[in-house]
Parts: sequence; C-alpha cells; structure tokens
Amino acid sequence: MMSSAAAYRFLQGGASDSDDSLRFAGEAAGLGIWYCDPAGNLFSGNERFKQRFGLPPA
Repeated sequence: MMSSAAAYRFLQGGASDSDDSLRFAGEAAGLGIWYCDPAGNLFSGNERFKQRFGLPPA
C-alpha cells in the first residue's frame, strides 16, 4: 500500500520509479485508482476511474 502523499503525486503525474510501476500495473489491470484527502479537501482519480463513474476526462 502506498502512502497518501505518494498516491497524490502518482495521480498528479509527479511519479517516481515505484509510482511508474504502480501506474503501469493499474493500467494493465484496468484499475480505476483514486485518492481522497478530506483534511486537505482533495479528491482525484485516474482516467479509468473517471470513465467508470462517468466523469469528464482531465
């Protein structure tokens, strides 16, 4: 499991090598990945997540 900070960087595109691996695995498996930080009022998801929930692409 990745930390919330790593998840946020991953979803925002500032990925490290391990984040790149997670992105590749998620895309290969067709996973919708999301990040939620209620304290910071942040919510973000990858393109697959947005597709599955009918949200507009970024």
